[in-house]
Amino acid sequence: MTELYGLPPTEAAATLIRSYREKATYGLTPLPGAGGNNPYFGRVTGRKRILAGLDTLFNTGGGERLMMPDFGLDLQQYLFEPLDAGIVMEIKNKVMDQILTYFGDDIEVTNLSVSLTDGSSYRGTPGVLIRLNAVILETDEQIDLSMEV
Repeated sequence: MTELYGLPPTEAAATLIRSYREKATYGLTPLPGAGGNNPYFGRVTGRKRILAGLDTLFNTGGGERLMMPDFGLDLQQYLFEPLDAGIVMEIKNKVMDQILTYFGDDIEVTNLSVSLTDGSSYRGTPGVLIRLNAVILETDEQIDLSMEV
């Protein structure tokens, strides 16, 4: 005999639950005013959610995220490394691995390039430029994202 835990929802609650989109996923954005009446955090979906998530991924160090120690690229570890082809390939593999792990159901990467720059925006020192081109699977929108380390 199967036991039932809790109470079945009322018909009104069941109708409301059925009205939600099946694959709706939400994220938070700390942009003021993005959440309507809430000045601190807004709930975002679609393109904004994915861009906010990728921004968080690129700016999070390894072990920095509570309950998700593997989340983040930890690109700061390469700041004082000699920037050669091996380091560039290591960064590219790390970026691709993280994107597939955390955004594999949301986006398809069409191009990922990691290249050395002669002079970055920070006082002209050499750096690494990461360019990501992807397609949002749900809407077929293009994402073009650049980050400099």
